[in-house]
This record gives sequence, structure tokens and C-alpha cells, in this order.
Amino acid sequence: MSNMTNMSNMKPLPKPVRANKPIKRIQLPSNPMDNLPPDTPIRPTPVNIPQMRQPAPPLRQSPKVQPARTSGRTGKYTPKRAKYVKKTPVSRKISRRVGKVRRFLHRTKLVGIVSAVILVATMAFLIFWNMTRDNAIAIYIGVPQSAVAASNMGNIASVAASTPENVNDENGENGESSETSTSTDSESEIEPLAFIELTDEMTDTALRMAAINRLEALENARIVLSDTISIARVNTSSQNIVSFDEAVNMLVENLQFRILGVAVEVEGSRVGVLRNQADANELIRRLQQPYMFAPEYVSVEFVEDFVMSNVDIDESQLNTLEEILARLEGDATVTEDYIVQPGDSLGIIALRHGITLEQLYANNPTISSTTILQVGEVLRIQSLRPYLSVRTVEEVTRTEEIPIETETVANPGESSTFSQVIRAGTPGEQEVVIHITRINGLQVGEEEIVATRVIQEMITTTLEVGTA
Repeated sequence: MSNMTNMSNMKPLPKPVRANKPIKRIQLPSNPMDNLPPDTPIRPTPVNIPQMRQPAPPLRQSPKVQPARTSGRTGKYTPKRAKYVKKTPVSRKISRRVGKVRRFLHRTKLVGIVSAVILVATMAFLIFWNMTRDNAIAIYIGVPQSAVAASNMGNIASVAASTPENVNDENGENGESSETSTSTDSESEIEPLAFIELTDEMTDTALRMAAINRLEALENARIVLSDTISIARVNTSSQNIVSFDEAVNMLVENLQFRILGVAVEVEGSRVGVLRNQADANELIRRLQQPYMFAPEYVSVEFVEDFVMSNVDIDESQLNTLEEILARLEGDATVTEDYIVQPGDSLGIIALRHGITLEQLYANNPTISSTTILQVGEVLRIQSLRPYLSVRTVEEVTRTEEIPIETETVANPGESSTFSQVIRAGTPGEQEVVIHITRINGLQVGEEEIVATRVIQEMITTTLEVGTA
């Protein structure tokens, strides 16, 4: 009811007022297509529709940053901080401390001064670090690595002082004054041979091998260093640093070394020492050269115990190839004991060993021209023989005749003096391969038959013999 009462009390809306002006009608233009005949074909008119531009891709939005916060206090500054940065309790504490320092510097106008102080301190630290850091490798000759390490620590005499002879006892009998020890330390400083650029790969072994290779190339022989090479990391001026090749050349000029030659020994007696293995191989080739190109030799070897071994020797004690070759090709006096064999005589023994009877009598005072030798008797024989004898085995191929063999056929009807050839035989022919052993060209021992091949068979002779 209340609503109805309210609606009844409402005032009616005013009626719209129509304007007194007449309504202006718009005359539309006539369509020319309406006047065309019905059968006229209509061609559609092309319409140029403007092409729509593609919308630009959205820009990459930067992370939202909270606006700077200011407190009621004038001049107080709080830096902006990104939302996505996750802070730990420790980082928050550090950030608060840094913020306090920055606010203090901004408030007191000390930012420029503090920045200048930090820059100067950083430059001073870099200069000091560059002056004290190790930038080179020092090379020492003839100094143990322990002494080098002590020298770099400023205590070179500590190595010698650690021995029992230099330790001061409680009574001061073997001790020296501090002034004397200080002067000794200053006098015993080690001067490096050269400085090279600092690298992690550089070691004393690498320097040693480089110096050995350079010396072996110059000396044409294997060498053994007598001096030790030590290195240490040091700080020095860049003007003192040399290249690796220059350092190796300085080592070659100052190192002491010995030659690792090849000793030539015959029956345990040293004939000489050659410079390198190439000379040793050439020596063997020259000794065997007279027998190497002969096709009939199947084996060439030395009779004596011929040994070559490496030996550490001074360069002044080396021999040339011609000197050793002349000694080996010359004659040497050989003394041996000979046991008398059945059928031996004084003349046969002297002829076999290439000596005269007078020399045989001189070496054996107990015998004379009238002495009758006994089997098993020992004679001392001294003769000249080549220092190094060569044993060769010669292979010879011969054609020999196979002798005729005879076979008998018994005839009991004939007397024992009856003999008649039923079939005459013919000799055969065979090829024989023989090995002949010689020492220095002279045959030793009997010939050895190693192979035979029959060329023509032998025909035996058949003989009839009476047995009555």
C-alpha cells in the first residue's frame, strides 16, 4: 500500500515538445543501375579495401619495482628493491648495513672522498701485488733443490746449518757469533743462471731433457750431466726474463757433462771406446765386410767373445773408429795350453799353430828334438794370431760319382775258382751340399755333408761265383 500511495503522489512526466520547423527530407541520389535493361550483364566493380596493419608485439616488461619509500625524516633515502629478489636473513642484515653506510655518506657529503680513497687503495694493492708475486722461473746450476728453496726464503745457510757439525752446542764450543753467521749468509747467496717466463708446465726435468738433447745434437753422442739443474719461482723485472731457447743455450754453455761411449771388449779386454752407437755399427760392418757379399757364406761370426757396452767416460779418453779397427785387424800374442793327441809330433804341432820348432822349444824347456811325446802331455804354445778372428761357414755344392757295387750269385756246380760277370754295372752320379768351416780363411775340421741329391742311379755288377 505504501508503494501505491507513493506512485499516486508522483507528478506526470512532461510531454515532448515538437518543433515548429518542418522536417527536411533528404533526397537520395538515384541508382543508375535501375535504368538498365533487365538482360544487361552486370560486372562487379572492384573495391580497394585497405589492408589492416598487424599489431606490434607487446614490449618486454621490466620487473615491477616498488617506488622509493621515504620516511618522515627529511633526507632519508631508501633504495629501490625488486620484488622477485629473495632475501635471506643474512643478506637482509648485510643490505641494512650497506644501506646505513650509503645514507650516512649521502647525508655527510663524503661519497667522493671515500670513492677516491678506495680507488687509491686498490691501485696501491695492485702495485704491491705485482711487485711481490712470482712472475718468473729462476734456473740454477750445481745447486740442490733444497738449497734453492732455502735461498728463496732468505735463509740459504739453513741447509748447511742443519748438519750436526754446524749446530751450536750449549757450551758454545762449536758456535759462532751472530754477526759472523749473518755475513756468511750474505756471502752464500745463490745467483741464478737465467730467468724464464713462469708457466705451470715448466719443471727442472723438462729443462734437463732440453739441455741433454741440445748437447747430444752438438756432440753427436749420448751424454750424462755432471751438474744438477734446479728451478724456483721468483719475482724479477721483465727485462731479466729471457726466452726458453736462450736459457737452454746458456745451460749448454755452462753445464759439465761426460760422454756415454760404447766400449769395445774382446775376451774381457777393452780395446777402446767409441763415441756413439753409429760408430760401433760401422766397426762391425767393416770387420764383416770381406765376407758379407760372398754368396757361398751361410754364417759369419766372431770366434772370440766380442762385447759392446755403454760406459761413462771423459771425452779425452775416446778412440776413433780407425784406431780400434787397426787394433782388431792386427796380430796379438796368444798363449795357450795344448794337449798332445794320438799321432801328434813336434813338427805337426808347430805347423798347426804357425810357429817354428825353436819357438816351441823356447816355450817348453823340458822338450828337445829327441823328446818322444806322450798322449795327454800338455805343451805351452805362444803364437801370433789376429786380435779378432772371424769364423765362416762356407756352403759348397759338388757333383760326385757313386761307386759301383758288386753282388755275387753262388753256383754250386762250378769250382771255387770259377768267376763270371753276369751283368756289368755302371757308376751313378749325385749332387752333394757340403759345409766347410774356416777361421780367418783357414779350414778347421772336416767337411760336413748336409744334403745329397741323386742325379743318375748306379747299376750294380752281378758276379757268378762257383762254390764247389
